[in-house]
Amino acid sequence: MKKIIYTLTLLLVSIGILTSCSNDGKIKKGIESYLLSKTMGIQVEFNFQDLKLVEKYTVDEVIKDYYKNLEFPEDKSLGIVLNDVNKLAKEMMESDPTDPSAIAWKFKSDRIDELSKKPKNDIEYFIVKTTYNFKNPILNNTEVEIIRYFILNSDYKVIAAIDEDVFFKRQEVYNKTPLMKYELSILSERNNIDL
Repeated sequence: MKKIIYTLTLLLVSIGILTSCSNDGKIKKGIESYLLSKTMGIQVEFNFQDLKLVEKYTVDEVIKDYYKNLEFPEDKSLGIVLNDVNKLAKEMMESDPTDPSAIAWKFKSDRIDELSKKPKNDIEYFIVKTTYNFKNPILNNTEVEIIRYFILNSDYKVIAAIDEDVFFKRQEVYNKTPLMKYELSILSERNNIDL
């Protein structure tokens, strides 16, 4: 009996390690692909010193953070929340579509709508902290070290990147609704604006 339990334990630990290594490889590949897309065709080799999965969030957790951020009671239906946010976003966009607040509300409206169509228990994104270096060809191949957080979707594609200093500044601002720092980064990346 002890031998069976020992064998099962080893099997489960091995499966866990293999799954973790497999995910790490997919995460690293997703980040490298993203970084290479930003080099404007210049071939750069990225060397990762540290790659750490910080957290993963489900669709439901992101929706709950929106409720908290928008100060809606959790018992209010998602349909009513979406309707209220859509209405406000539409009014703001009609008033001044270039206003950053209007853009943010439009994003919140679109994002809540997008989340509402997904299964609540699905992983919405992974947060990964990396330390990597590369030789920057623009700076005469000077070696540069970067500490950055990446947000990857469940397909391991980077949907946003946050430099460490910006990450901590946003963390201070969004201490009551911690996922909003990630959502703000996604907004920034999708709309190609610096927030």
